[in-house]
Amino acid sequence: MNKGGEHLFQGTIPQAVRQILAETCAGWDVKDVAVACSGNLTVERVLANQFSLHSCDVSIYSCALGSHFAGQPMRLAVRDDYAESLPWLASRMGTPEDRLATLLLASNFAQALDSQGRLKPNAYYRRVMEGYARQWPELVDQTAGKLAACELRLSSFNAGDAAPWLEGLSADYGVVSYPPFWADGYEAMFKRLDLLFDWDKPTYDMLEGDRMTAFLHRIADRRCWTFGLPVKHPDFTDHLRGFTQTTKFGVPIYVYGSRETRRVVAPGRAYPPAGLRRLGQGEALDGALRIAPLAADTFNALRATYLNPAIKPAAPTLAVGVWVGEVLVGAFAFGSQKSYSDADTVYLLSDFAVAPTDYPRLSKLVLMAALSRESQILAERMTRHRVRRIMTTAFTQNPVSMKYRGLFSMVSRKENADWREDAADTSQMRYMLNYIADCGRWTLAEGLETWLKKHASKSA
Repeated sequence: MNKGGEHLFQGTIPQAVRQILAETCAGWDVKDVAVACSGNLTVERVLANQFSLHSCDVSIYSCALGSHFAGQPMRLAVRDDYAESLPWLASRMGTPEDRLATLLLASNFAQALDSQGRLKPNAYYRRVMEGYARQWPELVDQTAGKLAACELRLSSFNAGDAAPWLEGLSADYGVVSYPPFWADGYEAMFKRLDLLFDWDKPTYDMLEGDRMTAFLHRIADRRCWTFGLPVKHPDFTDHLRGFTQTTKFGVPIYVYGSRETRRVVAPGRAYPPAGLRRLGQGEALDGALRIAPLAADTFNALRATYLNPAIKPAAPTLAVGVWVGEVLVGAFAFGSQKSYSDADTVYLLSDFAVAPTDYPRLSKLVLMAALSRESQILAERMTRHRVRRIMTTAFTQNPVSMKYRGLFSMVSRKENADWREDAADTSQMRYMLNYIADCGRWTLAEGLETWLKKHASKSA
């Protein structure tokens, strides 16, 4: 496929899974391949020029791409209220290429809208929309040009429910499917595009529970087939062909199929960089408290070393290291999750201190750094708006987290109904505690001074 079109497609199947897919399908003696739940057409791009490809999906993004590359018409129009409030958005809808380019570009700025489709009251997003308005004709021309240069072609595309579509296909078709991993995943991802555009949205039933299992069995009834899941499925144990999990906390993908092939891509043990000096036992703290952003691989290595492996956090948006003098004492990270009802609250995704050290309350110092004025500035740069509070979640066996107590206020406590004191799975946490705190109440220097007075006593 022409590389010029690669970045047109949002989201993707991991590279390791694509390699398994290519190996699995390479020996198929079929002419036609059906791609059920085609998503962003990653499977189709892997198999391009090898088979006659037939795709099916239900989201506005997938349907627009699939219809275009199959050469099939699709009704797509900017909704009347947006055609009036954003006239530039509806100005280039005359040709199929321009309509698809408009949709793809809109997917890039859709985050500027809230869940009701209103522009968020945020100076950054206002500037984003103003920039798109000024450059719109050029952006549409560029995107339409990349679409024209993309060599992918589909023999057909079906905008509808994958299960009945699959039933109607010839038994000679090979089938590939990477069904949605989470309920409502695509609905949430493309909800704002549905608010912006009017189109003939298909009706369908969710693929989950028994319906998902029946769907997978119908795929496996064929001579050539493969599908990927985020969990092991006991019904297909004999057909497990590959496994990928590229990072310790990454989503695992189990690949099942008809062809005998084996590939495992598992995360190796991550080690913090050798030159990163960390506080150790027998060392005293000496110097100023300071923070600085960390590279993603460095933070992930530190997190894998010090964080409870039973807690699987999401990918951080901003990772920050905490130093005293020249030694690293811990790290924290902010995430992009919606953390609270108001926009000026940011989510503290992860925080931890290095260990072992002589300071049993070193984690308090990391939190004081996260709540500092300097940290608040980093959070505001990340979010591009004012940040006044930080929210976080603690998973623990206790009804109160002593680490957050005194610095954060608890706003909710939820007990795990499935928790049992005598459970074999000791990694299962009893409580989920949500905490919130005002940030920017002290500088790093003031935070260190307070910590030294209150929490710096050493272990015996």
